[in-house]
Amino acid sequence: MKYLAILAVFLTQIASASDCKVTTVTIEKNGQVEAETRTVCKEDALPDTKIRIGDVVMENEVGQSPITNYFTYRRQRCRMFEEHAIVQKKIRDYHGVICQIGKDNSNWVVVDKW
Repeated sequence: MKYLAILAVFLTQIASASDCKVTTVTIEKNGQVEAETRTVCKEDALPDTKIRIGDVVMENEVGQSPITNYFTYRRQRCRMFEEHAIVQKKIRDYHGVICQIGKDNSNWVVVDKW
C-alpha cells in the first residue's frame, strides 16, 4: 500500500487598494507540488495592474498597439503598446513605449506612457 501524503496550504490575502481577495492553494502529492491562485473581486472592483513609467516588464505583458513596427530610440529596440483601464466606470485607453533591455529579448522597460 502506497502512502499518499497530501499537504494543503491555504493562503488568503486581501488587497487593500481594491475589493479583491487572492487565495493560493498549494498541494503536495507524492513529491509533486501543484499550486493554484484565484482572484475574486467584488463587482466593479479590479486589481491594480497599472503599468508605470520605469517598470520592467516582459514584452507580452503589455498590449499590442495598432502601430506594430519596432523602432530605435537611444540605440535600443522599442515599440508602442496600449493599456485599457476602467476609470470612474468608463473604459480609458493609455498608450506607451517600451524599450528592450539587454540582448536576450525578455526584459523591456516602460519609457513613456500617456
